[in-house]
Amino acid sequence: MKSLQKKLSRLIATLFIISSFILMLTARLTNRDIIDNDTSEIMSRSADYYACQIDDLFDASEQSVMSIYNYAQKRAETYSDFLTDREQRNAFTKDIAELGKSIAENTEGAMAVYLRYNPDDFGPTEGFWYTIDTSDGSWVETEPTDMSLYDRDDLEHVGWYYIPVESGQAMWMAPYFNKNLGIEMISYIIPYFKDGYTVGIIGMDISLDVLRKAVSDISVYAGGSAYLLTAEGDVIYHVNHKNGASFDEISAEEQEQIKRLLSNERDNAFWFRPARRTAPEKSVLKELKNGMILGVGASRRSIAIPQIRLARRMLLTAILIVVVATLICLLWVKSIVRPLNKMTDIADRYAEGDYSEKMSVESNDEIGRLSKSLQAMSESLTNQIEIADSANRAKSEFLSNMSHEIRTPINAVLGMNEMIQRESDDEKILLYSSNIKTAGNTLLGLINDILDFSKIEAGKIEILPVEYDLSSVVNDLVNMVRSRADDKGLKLELDIDKDIPRLLFGDEVRIKQIITNILTNAVKYTEKGTVCFKVGFDRIKDDPEAVMLKVAVKDTGIGMRKEDMDKLFSEFVRIEEKRNRNIEGTGLGMAITRSLLDKMGSSLQVESVYGVGSEFSFELRQKVVKWEPMGDFETTFEAASGERKVYKSRFTAPSARVLVVDDNTTNLLVFESLIKQTHVKVDSVLSGDECISLSGDVKYDMIFLDHMMPGKDGVETLLEMKAMKHSPNVDTPVICLTANAISGAREEYLKDGFDDYLTKPIDPDRLEKMMLEYLPKYKIEKGDGMSENAAGKKGIEALRGSGLIDVNAGLKCLQEEEIYIAVLEEFYSTIDKYTEDLNASVESGDFGNYMILAHALKSSSLSIGALDFSQKAKTLEEAGVRGDGDYIKENNEAFIKDLGALKDLIGKAL
Repeated sequence: MKSLQKKLSRLIATLFIISSFILMLTARLTNRDIIDNDTSEIMSRSADYYACQIDDLFDASEQSVMSIYNYAQKRAETYSDFLTDREQRNAFTKDIAELGKSIAENTEGAMAVYLRYNPDDFGPTEGFWYTIDTSDGSWVETEPTDMSLYDRDDLEHVGWYYIPVESGQAMWMAPYFNKNLGIEMISYIIPYFKDGYTVGIIGMDISLDVLRKAVSDISVYAGGSAYLLTAEGDVIYHVNHKNGASFDEISAEEQEQIKRLLSNERDNAFWFRPARRTAPEKSVLKELKNGMILGVGASRRSIAIPQIRLARRMLLTAILIVVVATLICLLWVKSIVRPLNKMTDIADRYAEGDYSEKMSVESNDEIGRLSKSLQAMSESLTNQIEIADSANRAKSEFLSNMSHEIRTPINAVLGMNEMIQRESDDEKILLYSSNIKTAGNTLLGLINDILDFSKIEAGKIEILPVEYDLSSVVNDLVNMVRSRADDKGLKLELDIDKDIPRLLFGDEVRIKQIITNILTNAVKYTEKGTVCFKVGFDRIKDDPEAVMLKVAVKDTGIGMRKEDMDKLFSEFVRIEEKRNRNIEGTGLGMAITRSLLDKMGSSLQVESVYGVGSEFSFELRQKVVKWEPMGDFETTFEAASGERKVYKSRFTAPSARVLVVDDNTTNLLVFESLIKQTHVKVDSVLSGDECISLSGDVKYDMIFLDHMMPGKDGVETLLEMKAMKHSPNVDTPVICLTANAISGAREEYLKDGFDDYLTKPIDPDRLEKMMLEYLPKYKIEKGDGMSENAAGKKGIEALRGSGLIDVNAGLKCLQEEEIYIAVLEEFYSTIDKYTEDLNASVESGDFGNYMILAHALKSSSLSIGALDFSQKAKTLEEAGVRGDGDYIKENNEAFIKDLGALKDLIGKAL
């Protein structure tokens, strides 16, 4: 405790030093010169402070005018011909006027805002002029001054226009009296030039009363005051001229005083005697940013008041020294207790795992050494945590990149295998091909698990509900798991409620992924016996338009011990690793399943008995689209399971020509093979440079462009290709080929300039649908897979006379009835997704995305003959282009209602 004793000794010495310092400081403060210097500093700082306040008023006005000016510059890009096209100029002027009025309403002291065009080219009254109605504070549009009534040299009346234009710079004009409003004003004006041409000026008038009020509120010392002058000596505000006065209006004596006052140096305090019989004042002059002079002054008597008060306080100094000494002793005790308490609190946080706060006791005694030791320990632990977090992030990035890269060879394998299934009639080869497809899809599932896991860790996984057919989902799941169960000699039992609604609304992809994980796990960990797949439902009392979907998978597998249950949802951890080392899997399936169910408001329930089996189940609320029951699923499935689907192309287009760009030759071969039966001519290249070269000479109907390539990637290639002014493919649809299957990808590619995108591995059905959508309609001929849809043709007739769809216009666009029916079906299938995305864009304020959606609907609705709806989509698209969110909000509900009417009409027809 020797160091603490030293602290006590130092404390006593410090008390004497402080006492001596206070006495010396008191004596020093009595020195008149020192006090005078302090006063000068106070006056200078006060002047600086108040000058900044008034300059802030000028800054606010300047920023308001600059906002209008910048907006005018931006809108000039939209109204590119406004200087020569009067209709555009009127629209441009109205646009700027609305913003100018809004900004002026929120600018302190603003009395008028205006845009005046060059009178030499646009007439003497062209532009707008809004002024404030002083009776009620409203803003009204006023007839602009007729500049033809004054000569160009009459600066008193039109100098506000010609002086800024000739100087070419923004400036504050001299104060003037507005006869219409009866108010003195000062104007800030910015000359407006475009491409070296004088457009006019943009300006705002500010009431001098705002400045006078600000100056009148200034107070320095008791009885001190402030005044505001122009550089020419005009009085804006003074206690003797509160409403201002020009230099010529004041008395000769006052004129002389102002001349002497303004002759003093700026920023430094000086003594000034206003008149012979008055006491001298200490003043400071500050030049404001618009050239005006702010003065702050106080009389000697006012300044002396603090000195008198100080003298009185000196009598109490001795008593205060004793009191202070006592308080310091108490504080010294606290100085020891306080850091100990703080260290205890921080140590408690360390014990809870929170190392965010540092031990900050800086001393060389025992407390200081303890603090440093604890801090070193926390820093070591923090570094270890950061290292672990960094390794975890690196792992996630690696998994994401690897899963992305592996999609390329999978695309080749599944693509070539698709051609085997299309072209071979050998049953044995088709059996082999079917096994390849199953294995390839399994591998793709593993890669998707890794990609999904990395997205979950990054917080990028999304739930995207759509209308789906539950019988189709169950059919796919049973097809997937039956072959695996048969290979292991397991019996697959199905318990599907025949009364369950068939058409539901939810995230079909994620629901299928969840059940797939559970089913495959059941098969993998069951050596003999059965796997029972049960799907049922319950009605929900408080929501008659929804059901609670109930899914359960029960097996007779190896089960789990109670102590292993916690490992079930751990990433990359597999239960009984040694025993199950021959079972495939990443250890991610259950972790992903739990995360997906959690995002959908559900959870996975698990019951397991070691050596007997397990049951996994969950319940999920789903909206009902149609209450049509699924029926007897098992009978339908058994009848359909023996049929083999033979591929037939939907269309042929022998006169069409497309370009495919991919740096992988196998991918090019796969693409060419997939569309071989359509007879479309295909050119293929391996790089962006080859694409640019070829597209500059040959006209293509579609271009498929790989997103990630060495050298120039897809985005760079697209931008360079579109920049070629004389290219025959400036308007050719460009489709992005990508392995990036994350949600929101389509919007990103559309923003990059692509018309659409296809994910790898390429879905042949999706590829043909996309070509049907984008290839010129006159080049498309009916294929073997495009059936004669009698019901669809009958539905076309039902559309006639509806008033919503012009069938003749649609047939004229699409040439053939079969194609028209196919496009109607495709349009119908996308309506719910568009409805959801449009509403979501309005709710989030993402009007850029709304513009993209409206653009897509404009084109697709036009192709089916919905002419009025297409025009409404065009109007909303244009609103998105100019950033008019208010218009979109006002019209979105009616637009969605029209889209729903189209859905009802087409649904009845089809």
